[in-house]
Amino acid sequence: MGGFLTALPPELSGAPPAEVERYFNESYRQISEQIPPTFEFNESSLSPEVVAQLEQVRQAIGYFQAGYRALIGFILLLILGIILINHQVKGATRGIGITFLTCGVIGYLETLAAKYLAGTQMAQLDIPSQLQVWLPQLVDDFLAPLEMFSIGLLASGVWLIIVSFVYKPRQPSLPM
Repeated sequence: MGGFLTALPPELSGAPPAEVERYFNESYRQISEQIPPTFEFNESSLSPEVVAQLEQVRQAIGYFQAGYRALIGFILLLILGIILINHQVKGATRGIGITFLTCGVIGYLETLAAKYLAGTQMAQLDIPSQLQVWLPQLVDDFLAPLEMFSIGLLASGVWLIIVSFVYKPRQPSLPM
């Protein structure tokens, strides 16, 4: 504020605060009239350098998503390997199922708590109303992959526990 007060026109130096406030309000009104109510960005309104950088970001996000899916597939492959190497389908599926179920429940509860706490903290912040509408969606989008992963772990854990109870091992055939 001190920088703005030193930039006052010479006729307002030493003016009463009410007159300076009127000057501020008039200046603000003039500036706000020049700012459009909405900004629209599309590829045609951006420079080629910015479009190239956004394309690199889009490509990096695609790599991240592919890696995320590959890791989930790798987890499933490791589970299958543990079960096949161990030769104890019941024990392995039950142990892994309990671990997955526990991690899934804890992860899901953490995302719910994070969303709730972020919402209460954002309500206390003194931010413009446009951002107050936008920030909860940002938090939801940010936590969505963790929430989906937790639900996947939970469902996989339940499925593996069910398999551990339903699975009937083959009885070895007796030689004749």
